[in-house]
Amino acid sequence: MKINGIKQLTDAVYDKAKEMNHPIRKHETYWAMKAFMEVMVDVIREDGYLRIYDILILERKWKNAKTYGNFGRGVVRKEGKYVPSIRFGRRMNRVAQEKADEGEEEVE
Repeated sequence: MKINGIKQLTDAVYDKAKEMNHPIRKHETYWAMKAFMEVMVDVIREDGYLRIYDILILERKWKNAKTYGNFGRGVVRKEGKYVPSIRFGRRMNRVAQEKADEGEEEVE
C-alpha cells in the first residue's frame, strides 16, 4: 500500500473502518485525519510529544552542530537545530521484521 496525500489517506482510513464494521462518513474521516495532522504539527511546534502505544512516538529533538571538511575548500559548519523525530514502536518494528523474514524485497 502506497499513500500519497490526504485524499488517499482518507480513502484508506475510510475503507479500513468499513472492513472493521465501523463505517463512518468519508467527509468525517477527512476532517478527523486533517485534525490529527494539525495535532502532529502542534506537538512539534510546542515541543511536546505524541505517543501512540506500540505504534510510534513523535517529538522534537535537538540536532547538534556539526563540522564537515568540504573537499579542499575549507571547513563547513552546520549550526544545531530542532528537527522532528519519529521513533517506531514494537508493533511497527515487529511487522517490518516479519516482512524481512519472509524475504520481501527492499522497498525504495
